[in-house]
Amino acid sequence: MQGKTETSRLLRNALNNLRKSNESHSEENPPSGFIPAEKSRLLSWIDSERITFWCWLFIRRASCSFLGKQIADLVDEDIPYIHFEVNSNPLNHDERLVAVKKYFEEMEKKAGHATAYEIMREMQAEWLVIADKTKDMSWLPRKEAVVCWAWDYVRKLPYFRKKSMSSWFQPVNVAEKRMAVIAVFDESFPDEYMYRHDFIKYRNHLIANMKAAYDKKMGNKNDKLRTQISVKISWHAKQRLDKLMRDRGATQQSIIEYLLLHGNLD
Repeated sequence: MQGKTETSRLLRNALNNLRKSNESHSEENPPSGFIPAEKSRLLSWIDSERITFWCWLFIRRASCSFLGKQIADLVDEDIPYIHFEVNSNPLNHDERLVAVKKYFEEMEKKAGHATAYEIMREMQAEWLVIADKTKDMSWLPRKEAVVCWAWDYVRKLPYFRKKSMSSWFQPVNVAEKRMAVIAVFDESFPDEYMYRHDFIKYRNHLIANMKAAYDKKMGNKNDKLRTQISVKISWHAKQRLDKLMRDRGATQQSIIEYLLLHGNLD
């Protein structure tokens, strides 16, 4: 519990610092550019696998119309990412990060620095909302069996089945698959943008259901390792057992198991 509280505190501090940064730059001229991509400091906020995955999913969906920008040689329905010289199929975090940075370099070349900068700031603000409102999924283990179960679980959800990256993304390993499970719940859909707070709330409901399904799955697994016994004990022994349960805040089962395995409760 303490670790979770500390994680929440650090996330809140990071979000507050980023908001302050946004406010301090809102009326300033855009800082140095996105060219060359690998040296641009403007994208330093994309500093984790989760953020990078979300940015990549965002740019590969965002049309000129959705971005609200006019870009040379492209019409409103065109998706710049498809037309830019950017890796269309990155296979891991490092390749996705390169693709995102290259996208902004290309955007600056095609539409100018101001346009590229505005798009970046809007994405940054959108990510703040998602990171702040979406339920934490750090509970998801990295074990292969659990990750594979979670990936199959999200792919079967009707809400994601047709429009989500879960319908086409093919993870190359377990680490990528786990990151993809989390990314499914982060992914932005243009048609939901105006009501994204409602959709985030619904996704949190789906995350809660998934956590409950996971807990039930693990509970059933543990139950299979247990054997039920039925014994009769004296009234005095039952009173003693009830007192131990109250004093230790433990279950009857856990106290009996501990006594049998260790001989005492100390």
